[in-house]
Amino acid sequence: MEKNNSSNYHKLRNQKIDIFDIILSVAKHIKILITVPFICGLLTIIYVLFIASPTYSSTSKIIPSGGGGGFSQAATLAAQFGISVPSKKEDVEWSYPDIILSRSMALKLIGRQFETKKFGTKKSLLAILTDDLKELKLDSHKRKIIGMNRFMNLLDVSESKKTGIINIYTKAFEPVFAKNINVAVIEELEHYQLEYNKSRVSETKLFIQERIID
Repeated sequence: MEKNNSSNYHKLRNQKIDIFDIILSVAKHIKILITVPFICGLLTIIYVLFIASPTYSSTSKIIPSGGGGGFSQAATLAAQFGISVPSKKEDVEWSYPDIILSRSMALKLIGRQFETKKFGTKKSLLAILTDDLKELKLDSHKRKIIGMNRFMNLLDVSESKKTGIINIYTKAFEPVFAKNINVAVIEELEHYQLEYNKSRVSETKLFIQERIID
């Protein structure tokens, strides 16, 4: 019994010594434990406030609409005259994310002019995005390729499978610039849809004219 009590006493004593050693070790390095986090936090604040370039984002949501408005009207008019217009093209499904993120869309947008505080008024998006490459004297083709790639890095598109709503995200170094890029994307998308509808109406009119002549 005495041996067990002696063993327990030594265990408790060793535990107290271990805890005391830990506290003593922490006390010895207290300056390091306080100084290191303080320096890291200070460097982070300096980087965020004085070194890092701020990035602003703009978000818009669009509800896809059918691309056959004009085509449907022309087909309805033709039906009144007993002319049947093929409607298989009316089932075309648009992939809006693919259109928005296409290189042809990027090529159109980098040619548009924007106003920024940093670069002033009437600067093409290509000139803004490749301003740091002026001294390299790249040919226009390479510059456009780089500009399109950089533009596509500023753009993100997602589509909700439940609602079909398209979310367009743009980012830039100025808030108004980010918003204007977003607006330009939507305008180009509307123009694309308008041109598509016009081409379908023209095809329908040509088909109706041929049927009337026959």
